[in-house]
Amino acid sequence: MLSIKWYFALSIITTWLILFTIDSRTFAIDVNYSDRGDRFEGVYRSKPVSGGYFNLLGIRVNEGGQLNKSSSQINLSFWQPSPENVTIKVWEPRTNYWMIPHQNQTKYDKDSNIISFNWPIDPVIKHLNLDITKLQILVKNETQDLYYPAQLFTGTHTAQGKNYLFSYDSKGGVDLKVTISRVDKNIPEPVRDFEYEDEYPGIINIPWNGLDESGKEVSTGIYQLSMNGSIYLSESSESIKGRTIKFIHRNNEE
Repeated sequence: MLSIKWYFALSIITTWLILFTIDSRTFAIDVNYSDRGDRFEGVYRSKPVSGGYFNLLGIRVNEGGQLNKSSSQINLSFWQPSPENVTIKVWEPRTNYWMIPHQNQTKYDKDSNIISFNWPIDPVIKHLNLDITKLQILVKNETQDLYYPAQLFTGTHTAQGKNYLFSYDSKGGVDLKVTISRVDKNIPEPVRDFEYEDEYPGIINIPWNGLDESGKEVSTGIYQLSMNGSIYLSESSESIKGRTIKFIHRNNEE
């Protein structure tokens, strides 16, 4: 027969296993992509197939606000001259974490024309131990095929800057000629040309500081980033021709 001590020990072990099982199930539920009231958030269990070797990940305003890993929530904001339906996607490619806010839960400031939204780091981001500095954001008007550069930050910073990062997932090193053009009546007029090179595959960040060739900040309006060049894969090279995206730029001085 088992002694009282053995019964006591077995009871503790059994209780611990039950709690561990419950906690594991709770963890799985917490990180699955689901509706969380004001947003959809979580991990897609099956990664979407990109189908390409050079794919747009995000367009970010890259100044002002910082991402503090110890904060309790993350904020996003972007400038939109008039209220329109847009899709907002925040994601982290390595884990396939996604966050998409409900349209009616974003806030619109009529004085500044700033759209904003915030969400807690608990339960999903904290449980996944995500590096929030690796998050990507895409804001797009699907009807106009137009992107809105957006900011991710912690704290109270809400100012919009003029420095942008266009992030791509590249399957190889790249050698690109980048052209920024102002789009007027659907006709692009170049304002800036520059070269971009990166010898390694992975996430590349193409910067633009909102300036033209003379070093003057361009006016508010719709702009286009176009790329031509080569991507160097493991056993071959491929051409990148006429890759373009349209986005909106705001001159804060106007």
